[in-house]
Parts: sequence; C-alpha cells; structure tokens
Amino acid sequence: MLKLYLLGPPRVEIDETPVDIQRRRALALLAYLAVNRQTHSRDTLSTLLFPDADQRRARAYLRRDLAALNTSLPGDWFVADRDTVTLESGDAIWVDVEQFRRFLAVCQSHDHPPGEPCAACLPPLTEAAALYTDHFLAGFTLNDSPEFDDWQFFQGESLRQEYASILERLVIALIAAGNIEAAIPQARQWVALDPLHEPAQQQLMQAYAQSGQQAAALRQYEEFAKLLEEELGIPPEEETATLYEAIKAKRLVGAFLKQQTSKKAEAAESIAEPVEAVSLNQASSAGVSQLPDQLGRYEILRKIGRGGFATVYQARDRELDRLVALKALSPHLLVDTEWIKRFRREAQLIAHLDHPHVVPIYDVGQSEGQHYIVMRLVDGPNLGRQLTERGFFTWPDALALMTSIAAGLDYAHQRSILHRDIKPANILIDPERGPLLSDFGLAKLAGTNSMSRTNEVVGTPFYIAPEIWDGKPATPQTDIYALGCILFEIITGQKLFTGDTPPSVMRAHFEPLRLPPSWPKDTPAGLPDVLKVALAKEPHERYGSAAELIEALIHLVEAKRAPTASRSDSSVVALATQQRQAGHYQTAIEMLTPLLMNAPADESLQREMMRLYALAGQRHEALRQYQDCVAALALELKAMPQPETQQLYQQILNDEIKPPAPATSKPTGLPPAPIAVEVERGAPLVGRQAELDAIRKTIMASWSGEGRTLLLGGVSGVGKTRLAYEALRAVAEAGGITMVGAAYEQEGHLAYHPFIEAIDRYLSEEQLPAGHNPITHYQPMGLTDPQQENSALFKATNVFLSRLADNRPVVLLVDDLHAADEASLSMFHYLARQTHSAPIILMATYRTDISANGVSPFGSLLNALYREQLSQVVPLQSLSAEAAAKIIEHSLGGKADAALVDAICGIAEGNPFYVQQITQAMQREGRLVEEDGRWRLPSGSKLQVPSELRDLLRERVQRLGAPVETALTAAAVVGREFRFNVLRPIADLPDGDLFDALDAALAAHLLEETETGYRFQHSLIRRSLYDNLSRRRRAWLHTRTAEAIEATYTHRPEGITPHVEALAFHYDLSDQRDRALPYFLEAADKAIALFALEIGHNYLERALLLMDELGLDDPARRWPILEKAGNLGKVLADTSRAVAHYEQALALPSTATWQPKPVDRIRLQRSLARTFMAAGRLNEVEQHLQE
Repeated sequence: MLKLYLLGPPRVEIDETPVDIQRRRALALLAYLAVNRQTHSRDTLSTLLFPDADQRRARAYLRRDLAALNTSLPGDWFVADRDTVTLESGDAIWVDVEQFRRFLAVCQSHDHPPGEPCAACLPPLTEAAALYTDHFLAGFTLNDSPEFDDWQFFQGESLRQEYASILERLVIALIAAGNIEAAIPQARQWVALDPLHEPAQQQLMQAYAQSGQQAAALRQYEEFAKLLEEELGIPPEEETATLYEAIKAKRLVGAFLKQQTSKKAEAAESIAEPVEAVSLNQASSAGVSQLPDQLGRYEILRKIGRGGFATVYQARDRELDRLVALKALSPHLLVDTEWIKRFRREAQLIAHLDHPHVVPIYDVGQSEGQHYIVMRLVDGPNLGRQLTERGFFTWPDALALMTSIAAGLDYAHQRSILHRDIKPANILIDPERGPLLSDFGLAKLAGTNSMSRTNEVVGTPFYIAPEIWDGKPATPQTDIYALGCILFEIITGQKLFTGDTPPSVMRAHFEPLRLPPSWPKDTPAGLPDVLKVALAKEPHERYGSAAELIEALIHLVEAKRAPTASRSDSSVVALATQQRQAGHYQTAIEMLTPLLMNAPADESLQREMMRLYALAGQRHEALRQYQDCVAALALELKAMPQPETQQLYQQILNDEIKPPAPATSKPTGLPPAPIAVEVERGAPLVGRQAELDAIRKTIMASWSGEGRTLLLGGVSGVGKTRLAYEALRAVAEAGGITMVGAAYEQEGHLAYHPFIEAIDRYLSEEQLPAGHNPITHYQPMGLTDPQQENSALFKATNVFLSRLADNRPVVLLVDDLHAADEASLSMFHYLARQTHSAPIILMATYRTDISANGVSPFGSLLNALYREQLSQVVPLQSLSAEAAAKIIEHSLGGKADAALVDAICGIAEGNPFYVQQITQAMQREGRLVEEDGRWRLPSGSKLQVPSELRDLLRERVQRLGAPVETALTAAAVVGREFRFNVLRPIADLPDGDLFDALDAALAAHLLEETETGYRFQHSLIRRSLYDNLSRRRRAWLHTRTAEAIEATYTHRPEGITPHVEALAFHYDLSDQRDRALPYFLEAADKAIALFALEIGHNYLERALLLMDELGLDDPARRWPILEKAGNLGKVLADTSRAVAHYEQALALPSTATWQPKPVDRIRLQRSLARTFMAAGRLNEVEQHLQE
C-alpha cells in the first residue's frame, strides 16, 4: 500500500517503509495529484510546476519528474498517456487528507445540527483530530513556482478551517459525554488554532470550570479579554462575560453554551439571502439611507445597493485617490465576533485573486466597529440586468462572455477557491474590461454565518447543482454546472430549470435534461453537446475544469477562424517572409501593413508583424501590435488570442526576440546609436558654438597622442548632455571611437556602472564578446592586498582603453558624473591621470546647482582634478534671448512674435529645456495662434504658466490624462530608465491602457524608447513626478517596484544578482525596509568582488544603520557584518571606522541561542591589534593582545 502523509511535513511510505523522494517538484507533483484526484492535462501540470520554462521544456521536466516518481515508487501508481496524468484510484493508495475528510463526512452525515454532535461522532472526530499533526505540507514550498505555492496556501487554509470545525464538534461532544479531562487539550488546540474565536475560548473556560480548575478558567478569560482589546479594540461578548462572572461566583454553567448555540442558529436563519453584486449603474434604484461620512481612509459618497449581507457604497479611497465599491457588513452580523474573524480571513483569501475577469478586492478593513470589504467599482450593469433589457445574447456575444468568465473561474479553482453562487447578478459588465465575476465565496459566509461549515445549501435555486441539494460538498464542477445554466439562459433568454417554488425548482434539477429542438440563428450545432456535459447530474461526468469548458466552446468556432487566412494575399506574405529572412524588416512591415488593415483578425499576420517589429528593434510597436490583435479578435471573432500568439507576446516582453547583430560593424564615423538618436531628435544646438568650438579644439589637439579631461558644468536643463553629444558626433564623423555611460541620481549604485555601461555598449556595437569588458570580467591576480587588486583592475581598464586608442582616438563620456558611485569617481580620477600617455579624452557632465563641497566624494574629485591640473572646465551659462528665440521657433515650426519670445524668456531665464517645455506645452494646449506667418499669444491674453519648471512638467503630464499620470508616476519611482515588465505590475493598469499611456508619453516627448524599455527624456521630468508623491505613497510604490524587480528577474538565467543594488535602494525607501537588509549585504559582496572596497564598506554600514533604525537586535547576524566592515576599514586605512566596528562586535552581548566562539573573539582581537599597529598606536596593541 502507498501511504501519503500531507498533514505536516510531507512523508511517503510503501508497505510501512519510508520512501525518500529527493526531487522537490516530484514530491509536489505527487501531493497535487493525491489531493486533486482527477485527470490533469500535462500542460496544466507543467505550467503549475515550471512556470518559467517554455512548453517544450516544461513538458520535458514533467516527464523527468514522473520518471523519478516511478523509480522511487515501484508499482503502477500512475495512469499517464501522451496528454494526461492521474493518480490511480482504489484502496491501494491511502492519503491522510482524504481520510481526514472522510472522518469529518461521517460526522456530517448524522441527522443532527453541526453544533450538537452525537455520541457516534466521537470516534471519527477523534481519529480526524489525530491525523492533523501539523498544517498542510508544513515546511515545504516551491518558491519559484508561485502557482503551486498559491494552491498549497489555499488548500492548507481550507484544511485548517475543517480542522477547526472538527475540534469544535469534538470538544462539545466530549463535554456532553462528561469526559472533561479529554476535552481540555482539544479545547486548548482549538484556541491555539484561532485565539480570537470566542466560542473556543468559552468552551475552554467551561471545561476548566467543570474540571475544578476555576483559577485557570478565570485566567483564560482575562488573557482573552486582553487579546481582544489589543487586536480588535473590543470587549468580549456579553455571553463570555456572563460565563466569567458565573465561574467567579462558582455557579453552574453547564447549560450556558446550549443557550448560545440557540442564539447563533436564530442569527443564521435571519440571513436569508446574500447581497447581490452591485454595479455603479444600479445606484439609481438603490434608494437613499443615512450614510457615515467616512470609514477608515474611505470617504463615503452614496449608497448603491443593499442585501441581507451588506450595504454597498460608492466611496473614494483618499490615500490612492480612486473610486471604489465598499461593502459594509449588515449590523446583525456584527454581534458575532467569532464570525467576523472568520469572515476577515475568508475575505483575505479571496483578495489573493488577481485576474482580468475577477472583480479584485482591494482591502478588508474595520473602522469604528464597522467591518467592510473594498473592491473595484464597476461602471456597468450586471448580467441579470442586461438579460432583462436584451432578452438574449447572440452567439458571438455569448461566447465572448462565457470564455471570459470561465477563465476567471478556472484561475480561482486552481487556487482551491470556489464561487458557490454563480448567477447573472454576480457577473458585472465593465465597459472597458468586459465581464467580471464577483462575490467569490461570500454566499457561503452569509448563509451560514461561519466559514467552517461547508455543507449548507447556499446559492440561487435556478443555478444550484443536484449534489448541493443532496447535501454533498461543493466542487469546481458545482460552479461549472452553474455556468452551463447561465450559458443556456443567455442564448435562449429563458431559465433552464424553473418552478413556482424553490422545492419545485430543486426537483427540476433532478429530472432528465430537456434541451429545445431548435436554437437561435448562428448557434453552433455542437452547443447542445457542450451543455449536456456541463449539466451532467454527476459531478465527475462534467468538464474536469473551467478551462476544459473554454476549450469545448472554442472548438465550436474553429470553423469560423479558418476562412480568415484566405483573406491575405499569399504571394505578398511569401515575399515579406523573404524580406524578413534577408534582414529587411522595415520593408516587410510596409508590405504587410495594408494586408493587416484588411484582415485585422488574421492571427498569423498579427504574429508576423509582432515578430518583425521586435526584430527591427521597435519593441514598443511589437507589444502594441499584440494589443491591436487582442482588440481585433474580440471585435470580429469574439475570441481570445491563440496560445501561440500569447507565447510570442511573452517572448517579446522577456527580450527573447531581439534585433540580430549586424553582419558587419557599424561604419567608422557614426556615434553610438543612443547618441545618434538623441542628437537627431533634439532641438538645434544654439548659443553654444563657442563652447563647442573649444571642445573640438581640445579634442583635436589630443589626437597627437596626449589625452585630456573635459568637464561640462551647468545647472539642470542648461544643455550639458546635448552639447556633449554634439561633440561626440563630431568625433565619430572624424573617425574617432565614442563611448557613453551615465550615472543616475537617487538610484541603487552598481560599482563602476557608467564605465561598465560604456564598455558593454561599445562591445555590443562592435560585435565583440562581453567577456572583453575589463571590469566585469577582471581576473584577480591573487594579491594579498585588496587595494593592490583594485589598482590592478584600474590598470586593466586603462590598458583596454589605451589599446583601442592605438588605432583611433577614444572619447569616453560619463554623463551626470556628480551622481556616480565612489568607485566610479576613483576610477575617473585614475584614468584622468593616465590620459597624458594616450589619445584618450575623458569627458563628463555635472550639475552645478547641487551641493558639491570638498568633503563629499564628488567635491573631493573636483578639488583633486583642479589641484593636479588634470581637467579643463567648460561652464555653461544661460542662453541669450536670441538663442532662446531660435529654440522657440524650432519648437513651433515657424516664426514667433517678439512679445511671445520675451514672455517665455522672462519665465525660463535662458534655460533651454525650460524654454522648449513652455513652448511645446502652450502649442499643444491651443494657447497660441498663428497669424500672418507668426505665432503669438491671442489678443488680450497673457502668458500663464507655472513659474517653476517642475510644476510645469507635472502640469504637462496631468493634462495627458489620469492613466498617463499613473503610469509615469509609477515609472518615476522605478528610475530614469525602466522596463515594461517592471512597470506593468506597479502601474496596475490593463495592458491596453498602459500602452496607450506610454504612447501618449512618447508622443509628448516625455519619454524615449530604449533597446530594452523606456527612459525619461530628462531627469527633471522624473524628479518632478517623484517629488510630488506623498511619503506613504512613495514608500508603497518603492515596495511594489522592488517586488516587481524580484518577480521579473528571479527566474531568469542571470537571476536577480545584477539588480541587488536597485533592490536594496527600493526596499530601503519602502514600507518594508527590513527586506533591504539581505540586498545591502549582497551588494556589498558584489562591490568587494570588483575590489570597489569603499562601496562595499558603505553598503555594510548602511546595513548596520538599517538594523539600528529598525531595532533589529540580532547579535548573531550583526557580528559577521561588523567583522567584515572592520576588515574593510583596515584595508582602506580608515582606522577610526575599523576600530569602531571591531569594538562594536566585541561588545555584542551573548544570547540564549548565540555567543561568539573563543576562536572568533581571538581573531577579532588580533585584527583590532593589527589595526592599531598599522596606525602606530602601540599601547592599544599591547592591551588587546593581552585580552
């Protein structure tokens, strides 16, 4: 016999012999098959366990794990074919979860209320409680398989609730049988499972009292009262207080809980019908009631619906400034604090659902004694109202609705969440997002007033499956049955199962299925067969999942898809394919565009266009093409994209389809691609001819063999980068090599980032291996002194640049040098000293409007370069009015009136970026008129723009609409550059809306597209949005950003290692700062590996500071950080910092679980003595050696 123990750490036995299954995914697969005893498709299982592998690889991995299971478990335990896998049924396989539920079912089959177990319930309840040794799969997880982790979480929560129900019945039964001593440990376990569950606390108090332990009973009450106050801010219920007084007075309390059970039954009966899902369009008929002004952070606006379960309000989330639907629980439910606690837990489980066709729950809260759920406000009617108005749906409309709802339902089922009350009123029709399924599981809550009881008949009679009427538990097939009922209803306009009373409706569900002989026009001939399966009387005869129902419906329209391809001209497609194969992507795009306009629902053409855009380097257009495909299919075929199309979309998102490397190197004389684009798009370089001539002269003079260092300084927006790029273009046209790297303000610093970026970009464009980068692929020389290794890395970088300069002069630009990390500043200083020996020009831009005193690393660099006479500074001043007028006229595309020029210059004060932004904003907003060939202000009007540039930039963004502001504000938190994959979960917009927002921002020149994503055109645009965020909103967005980076890169081959600096940065500014700590330590290790010792030291000190600020008193964790920081301080000859770290480590107190080993203390004392010796402080040396 094969035995599987899943309640607790997973354990497998065959014939009482333990079996060790070493592959974690194989064990996860076995557990999943054992709990879900049905046939599963291989694709479903491979997606569950290997979400990041493509289909071919995922299926291969699944085959590998099945083979491992067959090897570990000799015998025929699995039934598998090419497409499906299932675990054998029968008595040869025993699963503790199944046995646990069988015992519970035995008790539930007895003819008595759940709260009054009989003597026959005792044996199965005792056996069930004994099986629950720990929570489901305790200690087991698949961190890189979130779908499986979600399933495990929801399954475990369901079992925990059932265990609570068992303990409740068991305690009541034992007390009734007079076995008080046996009841007490079970009651303790019940309380430990849910300390806020008041009936459990009452039963334990009663058991203590009846066993003569009066002091224990009174102490239990006092501890519970304290817990309630701390957690919920409420006192115990009146019944609990009465029980306490009775025990205190040593009165009899035997009948107390019977009275309470009777009251609960009355309360449950008063909840006859749960509130229906309410959409905004129903508000007009909802009536008027006295509203609270505010619940928590939600401002109540108006009531839009009411039912026995809750009153629904339209509200405004003041923190996030968005409209929401707020469901406030009806007052009669709030008397049961035990039920409230369970309600909150159930709602929190449902809030994990995140699917385009499920109404999302935003919050579950409490304010002033009122409990509520907050969810998306749907601006549309429910399906029931639509059926009343329309009568029935055409087949294409019905198909689109059913596949969408079934997709959302399948998503929930995969997470072990059932709906239990699918009906037209719970399907909301959002004008933008389509149909949304609402109120998961809430009917069960309202109908029973306890989430631990699962056998009550809940739902709406017209859609309740036969097994529910029979008192059997709900399954995913129960929801599929309801979908079948709705499918029939929306096609015909009639309910399938009818009757004058609920009992007569119930009987109709048990009668043979009768479908009409004729159907509305355009209904596929195979629809009756689909309905027969969905509406089978036995659950196991229905579709195995909602996904299978979707497949069956899609199969009905495959014949409608086939003619689409014939609309395209095959000869043109063939010619375009030849052009793609030849690398002429733009030509192929131009050829296919007219065909796609005539046949927008041709998926093969859509895929080809997506691929072409991606190969042409137009990633944004490729992703946008997918959105166009989705819209066309929905409009013409009422269908979703095929898996092949969705897979291609994901490949483009993940940068798996990129432009191929060119067959030959780029011609000499062209600057790097980003520079060419920047110069081409920018305004003309005006008013800077003198500076440009000076830079050119300096560069040309260096070509004889001696390099220079040029520093371009000025305030933000004055045109430093623009001037530098113009100089680089001149160098490239003259045959020189140009390289560009940039530092970014207020972002996580990777050591040497500007230099790594510049060299990597050069190697990529020259088709040279990435391994040639002298920094990222530095080979340590094995020197004992890390400082010497650091010098060797600097030397290797200089050698790399010098070898390039043997053939052609090299100009390396570091943009925004003031924002660079200390390691990069040190390298810049080193290279500046070496430029005299080779034609290497170091050029850098920096801001003069930020503090750069001599104490700061950047200020120290400027002083050193000046003192050593290594640099030439080119200061950039404000533009003259004549130069500003040229920018204005270029932006307008025509001549400008002198009064308009004066007005703009008066505000912009010669800042070219500000001049350009004001001009473009006024023209786009229609605040200028063109008369007699000149642009001017309308007669009698004045120039009204914000006096601060940042205010103007924010206003420009706001005028583009809320989605653009939402997207760009989220992007501003990510950084100057960002990827779509990272922005997507932070912006929380549908993909189509997000692409529309990015399109608008690109068109407004607020963003520019990069090879891998997007970049703010100017750092001031980003800063203006970022600085306008509230502190709490900013912290929340930093958390979302860090989580998005983790989710995006964790499962990629390179992992998150390249992003640990950014993760440390974002988590440190988030509302979960403790999560920054491990990333600070990883960033330190990375910097140390690159011999950027000062950077590594700084990261370690930031980790220590974070621990101090958060009060993380963990000596075992702090000791190695302090020791490593002390060692680095010693290497850096920073005696005071090294000594401080060593002494702090030695002063750490021992704890019950940790104390430093003697050898560790000796090692630290020795390091401290050596530090003093190196500093010449011999007295301290002797002291510490003696210690």
